[in-house]
Amino acid sequence: MKLFMEWARGRHKPIMIAEFGVPRSYGPRRAEWLREAAKTLQDPQVKAVVYFNSDEQAKNARDRRRSYSVTGDKHATSALRELATTPYFNPRNLPVTSGG
Repeated sequence: MKLFMEWARGRHKPIMIAEFGVPRSYGPRRAEWLREAAKTLQDPQVKAVVYFNSDEQAKNARDRRRSYSVTGDKHATSALRELATTPYFNPRNLPVTSGG
């Protein structure tokens, strides 16, 4: 994201991070990765972010490198909820619910 942010800084326009995520293959590190991402994304130029909550079907069902959904991972879900309820991203304190 560093290179993208450097590029964006030269344009002085608001930006949206249209897809970001952390794969299941990160295991227990997913939650910490999401908490660090929340810090990085709190940039005055970033006005919106979208989590890529999807599981692409890999040829090998055990391949978790393409599995980004936080469903079933309570620690990652909690970290993503923390991000969504951070005053920077939710200044009007709107309720955050799961999409199910």
